[in-house]
Amino acid sequence: MKLQIEKWVDETKPFKESDSAHDFFEESVRCYKIGAYKSAFVMSYLAFKTIVRNRILECPYGKEAVSSNPNPLFWENELIKKLDNDDSWESFLNNIVEASCADEKNRKPIGILHFTNGEQTKSAYNYWRDIRNDCVHAKKQVTIDSSTVESFWNYLIDNLNKFYVLGGEQYTLKELENIYKYYSYPDIVKPERVT
Repeated sequence: MKLQIEKWVDETKPFKESDSAHDFFEESVRCYKIGAYKSAFVMSYLAFKTIVRNRILECPYGKEAVSSNPNPLFWENELIKKLDNDDSWESFLNNIVEASCADEKNRKPIGILHFTNGEQTKSAYNYWRDIRNDCVHAKKQVTIDSSTVESFWNYLIDNLNKFYVLGGEQYTLKELENIYKYYSYPDIVKPERVT
């Protein structure tokens, strides 16, 4: 019998962009089914981080996203090279998310993701990061059971679609709205209802 998370993955294919993320996720499900919940959580978390990393690395419009930066090599040198470093990419990805959650006035150039509620995103992201750190570093006595893994899977279902350069769907909808607003398309009867 398939778990709810497996059905969701089959339906939405969130890991299609990365074979390694998909492999991590599959391993997390296997660990979950045999009761290795700490391993299931860590592998699920790694699948999440890997897919977010991959979305940035593979972003076809990344250079345009930071075109206002005076350094023309900012995307390659400050983002791609650091995310390609297998020894430090996860920590750097945390910095990107942190910077992306800041308000517009205080946002650092590496803040390339866009969240509608940065504080809420930051709080939830940091919560799961801290649980992951407790698991892998064994700094605290932390209980990881099936409910922890299932809660993280619910977090994935609810939030994975928010982790895109420039906000993913919301960015695309805004761009479509701008196209219809500023260019004439005779087939559009009510351009104000684009969304």
